Amino acid sequence: MKKFGINLKLFVIVISAVMMGTSCSENLENENQSRAKGDVFIKAYKQADTVVYNRLFYTYSNYEMKSVTVSDFDNELTIELDTVAYKYTYAHIPPRDTYTGGQPDEGRYFFDVEFEDGTSEQVEDYLESKIVDPVDFSTLEWDTASNKLIFEWEKIDDADYYRIVLKNDNDEIVFDSDIINNIYNRVSLNDYARGWIDGYKPESGDSLKVIHTTYRFEYQISTFDIQCLAVNDLNTVAWGVVSEEN
Repeated sequence: MKKFGINLKLFVIVISAVMMGTSCSENLENENQSRAKGDVFIKAYKQADTVVYNRLFYTYSNYEMKSVTVSDFDNELTIELDTVAYKYTYAHIPPRDTYTGGQPDEGRYFFDVEFEDGTSEQVEDYLESKIVDPVDFSTLEWDTASNKLIFEWEKIDDADYYRIVLKNDNDEIVFDSDIINNIYNRVSLNDYARGWIDGYKPESGDSLKVIHTTYRFEYQISTFDIQCLAVNDLNTVAWGVVSEEN
């Protein structure tokens, strides 16, 4: 399933493979004999002291798609999805400045899929109003005793998993954590921990942007059924440097 090619969904596929013991191909082919799967979910960002929200739409298939259009039950919304992974994954990912303080309403969405072989299909997904909020960090600092960067956050009710990503000054991902079960809310990180990208080794003073994501899935966890992603990307830390606030 390298065709999907996007980090978020690869992460979700790993979760499903572990929990369900099935491949993404099997999930698609067994779901009501459909050749495509549509998923609408909520994404939330922490913005200063508030949280803002929007809807994201994804469509996946094991077959090449030519176009995908999503509409709501009342036909008040119509969006053309764009390909994001060859012709096997289409998505609508709204710009950050379109997020608002109002939580998206519940509703049914219909994905009209046209395949490259000339056939077409309509699949649907129901968006519930259930959300998770971005975390608040209780500790985000360099610990001189252990020579580790410490992340600790307040647990989120109804969260399924967490994930931490670090970016450098060039906005490049240099660290991508393993799946963090919701029973944990503390991570310590040194320069030889698993997750550093392409052997990256941080140096003292390196500025790292912290992106923490909280995941909530729909009632029946599966590869393609996200309910909400909640992101806190407001923090930056200096590797190997004690904060002046401490």
